[in-house]
Amino acid sequence: MNVTSASDRLKKVMRIALVGIKPGDQVMLKGYLRLLLRLEADLEWVSANNQQIDLFMVNHDLRHAESVQNLISSKPNTATIYTARSETENGYLLQDLLVLPIKDLAPLSEWLFSQLPFLSGVPISNKASTAAKLTADAVDAYQSATDNTLTLALSL
Repeated sequence: MNVTSASDRLKKVMRIALVGIKPGDQVMLKGYLRLLLRLEADLEWVSANNQQIDLFMVNHDLRHAESVQNLISSKPNTATIYTARSETENGYLLQDLLVLPIKDLAPLSEWLFSQLPFLSGVPISNKASTAAKLTADAVDAYQSATDNTLTLALSL
């Protein structure tokens, strides 16, 4: 009988700091990460000044700002991805630039698992099955739901 310890069953906590990202894009990014990492990590949204950060998500327009560069250089072992918005609604991931919105989450999943050290211990089969479950229909449904929620919240 294979017995797993309590520590093996506990999800890791991933601390994410969003810097300069518009509220609508924050909702979208949080949804993407929840879909991709729901089995591997509990997500915690923290201030950019937090002592423990696993991932910075930074607005691409602020990439060269001195304050952002100081923040990132103060945590050299923290992964950083920059976000931008597409005028054509066709998003993509190129190196460390994530252009929103994206339909295929597999490249983002691969980036996360390759850039975040605590995810490197996750078996390959888990990564593949997570990416396989993310279809364009699921992403579209999520985006539609969050767009409706955001519209409703703004109208109140």
